[in-house]
Amino acid sequence: MGTTTQPRKADLSLNPRGTVSATAEAAIGLAGIAALGSDIAHISPVWGAIGAVGGALGHLVVARHHALTPGAVVYRLGCWAGAGGWLTWALATHEWWKPNGLAALAVGAAGAGLSAPLAGRTRDNAQPGRALVLRSAARTGQEWESRFRRVCKVSVEVTAIKQWPTGAGFDVHGKLPPGGATVKNLQGFADALATDADLPDGCGIEFERGQTRATFVAHVSTVNRLTETIDYPEDYSPRSIYDPIDLGEHRNSSLATVELREDSAVVVGQKRSGKSNTLDILTAGVGRCRDALVCHLDMNGGGISQVWLHPWLEGVTDRPAILWSAATAEEALYMTTVLLAIAKHRKSAYRKFKVTSDSKLLQLSEDLPEIVIVVDEGAEVLGSGANADPILRQVRSNIEETQRIGGNEGVNVVPSGLRATQDVIAPAVVKQSRVRIGMLVQDQEELAYLFGWQHRSAIDPADLSGKGSGFIATGAVTPKPFKAYYMKPSQITRAAVAIARQRPELDASSAAVADGEFELDMGGRNPVRVSGLYSGRLDRMRRTFGELAEGEGVDEAPTTMEVAIPEPAEVVPVADRPALWLVGGNAADWPSVTDLRAQTEPVDVSDAAAWPPIGTRAANATETAPAGVLTQAQPIPEILTRALAAFDEADITKMHSETLAAELDMTSTTELSRLLVQLDVRALPEAFYVAGKRARGYARDDLETAAARVARGEQEVPDEVAEWPAA
Repeated sequence: MGTTTQPRKADLSLNPRGTVSATAEAAIGLAGIAALGSDIAHISPVWGAIGAVGGALGHLVVARHHALTPGAVVYRLGCWAGAGGWLTWALATHEWWKPNGLAALAVGAAGAGLSAPLAGRTRDNAQPGRALVLRSAARTGQEWESRFRRVCKVSVEVTAIKQWPTGAGFDVHGKLPPGGATVKNLQGFADALATDADLPDGCGIEFERGQTRATFVAHVSTVNRLTETIDYPEDYSPRSIYDPIDLGEHRNSSLATVELREDSAVVVGQKRSGKSNTLDILTAGVGRCRDALVCHLDMNGGGISQVWLHPWLEGVTDRPAILWSAATAEEALYMTTVLLAIAKHRKSAYRKFKVTSDSKLLQLSEDLPEIVIVVDEGAEVLGSGANADPILRQVRSNIEETQRIGGNEGVNVVPSGLRATQDVIAPAVVKQSRVRIGMLVQDQEELAYLFGWQHRSAIDPADLSGKGSGFIATGAVTPKPFKAYYMKPSQITRAAVAIARQRPELDASSAAVADGEFELDMGGRNPVRVSGLYSGRLDRMRRTFGELAEGEGVDEAPTTMEVAIPEPAEVVPVADRPALWLVGGNAADWPSVTDLRAQTEPVDVSDAAAWPPIGTRAANATETAPAGVLTQAQPIPEILTRALAAFDEADITKMHSETLAAELDMTSTTELSRLLVQLDVRALPEAFYVAGKRARGYARDDLETAAARVARGEQEVPDEVAEWPAA
C-alpha cells in the first residue's frame, strides 16, 4: 500500500517558534502600537508609562506563583521597562519611524533576545511527586533519596520531610517504587542507614507503614532522649482502663503507651534494667483507673508490693492500694484460683448485660471493674521449674488459662521475668501477650524470642541507653525504643494513698464467687476444701507483709510520709462508701503519718459543695475565699461552662469530640474545634477509649485551664466565642 503524502500547509499564524521569532514579533508589535497611538489615535504618552507599570506588576504576581528566580524577575521587569520607555518616547515625539527610533527598538529587542534564557528559570527543578516536599527541605529529601539508593538499592521517592516539634529529629515520608520492594526491606537496613547518615550515638531510624502499602514513614532521631531521666508525672487523678496507660517517652518525646482493657502484657528485663520500676508505673497507671483493680503476685518476698502496701500497713489508709498481694506459693494458689473462677463466672453472669449493652466486649465500670494481675519475676511460676511443685504447677496453669480466657471478662495478666527465655517465661505466655515490653538485656536473641524473630534485625540492645530504657511493641508492629518514667518511692506512697482512697471495690457478684468453696491440690494425698479466700486475704496479707517488714528491718525506715490533702474541687462523692481522701496540693503542706493517724474523721470538705461552678464564681471574690475559688476578671464563655458541666455529669476526664459536640447541641465537630481553638483548647493528639469506643477528643483539664485563664484575664475571649450560641 502506498503512502499518501499530504501537502504541507503554510502556517501564517503569528505564534512564536523560538527566541528570535518571539523577539522579532514583539518588536514589530511594539512599533505597530507606536504608529497607531502617535499618528492615528494621538494617544497621550502617559498611557505608555501606565501600560509598562501594569505589565511589570502583573509579571511580579506571575513570578511569585511560578517561583521564578531573582534573575528571571529582573529580566522580565527590564523588558517591560525598556518597552514602556521606548513607547512613551515614541508617543511623545512622534519620531519613532526615524533611524534613531528604529535603531533604539532594534538594540532593545536584540538585548532581550540574548538574555531570554533567564526568563524561564525557577528556584528548583521540581520532579514529579516532589510537590509535597517543602522547598526548605528539598535538599534533605534529595540526600535521603540518594541514601536509599546507595544503602538499600531501592529508588525511593521522598515526598515530605517533617521536623519533630521537639527538635529531636524528623520524619522522612517516602513512596516505594514499582517492583515489589516493601517496608520490611527498608527495615532491615535501618542500622546501615543510620550509619550512612552519621547519626549521633544512640540515635536511630524506625520505619512504619504509611496510608498505603507503597508508602512509609522513617522516624529519624537526632537527639537521644533515652539518655535522659524522665520523672514520673505528679498526677494521680482518676482515669479509665479504656484510656492508654503512659509508661514513658519514645526517642522523639512522644508518649509510650499501652492499652490493657483487652490485651495482656509481658515485661522482661535483667536485674537493674528498670523492670521493677516499669511494673510500678503499670501498677500506678492501672490503679488510678476508677474501673480497674490491681493484684500482685511476687514469690520473691513480695518486693514489688512492699512500698505499695506501706501506707495501709502504717494505718494511713483504711484499705490497701492493691486488691490482693501474694508472696507465697499457697497465697499465689489462692489468688489465681479465685481470679480464674471470677473470669469464668463473668462469662455467664453478665450475659444479659452484654445483650442489653449490645456489646460482645463486657463493658466495665466502677461497679464492674477490671482485675489486672501483675506477676513479678515469674520464673518460679511461669518457667519450666514450676512443673516440679504441684502447687506452682497449678498456679502456672491458672495464670495461663486466665490469660487465655479472661481478657473479654476483664481479668487480665501482666507477667514478667528476668530473662526472655523459655525456661523463665513459657512460649504460651508470650504468645498470649499482645503487648510486649523488653527492658535492657545483653543478648539480642532474648529480644528476638520476646518480640518475634521477624523483628530481629530491627532491635539492637546497643540502641538502648541503660537502666530504664527498653523496647515496646503492641501486636505485629516493629518494636520501638522508649525510656520509662522514673517513679521514686515517695511517689509510690503518694500514688498508693490516692489509689486506696479512690479505687473501686470488687463487684458483688464476683466477690460472692471469690468467697465460695474451692477444692485445691496442696501437694497432699487428698485435695483440700477451702472457702472465704477473698474476705480473709487482708488478714493474711497483714500477717505476711508485717512479718516480712519486721524481719527485713523495714521498720527502721522513716515513719512519716508525705500525703496531700485534696483540693476541694477534686472530691468525687461515691455512693454507699465511706468518705475518701484524694491526693493533690502542695507537698510542703502535707501532714505526717502521725497526724493522719490521729484523725478519727476524714478531712472536712463539706464547704466545697456550696462553691459555685467555675463559670459562675463571683467577680468580686475576696482574698479570703477558699483555695481554688477563682477571682474573675471577665465572664467565662458559655461554651466552657456547658462543656465542663457535660464532663461533670458524665463523671469522666476525657470526652470524644462527637459526644461533646452533641452535648453542646452543635451540628458538627468542626464548629466545636473552631470555637475552642480560639481559647487555645485543642483536641488531644492521641485517640482514647470511652465506653469501649476509641476516638479523639478533649480533656477536662484543658477546658478548666482555659476557664481559669479567662477568669484571671489572661485569655481574651473572641466575639464569636463570647456570642455563642447565637440567639
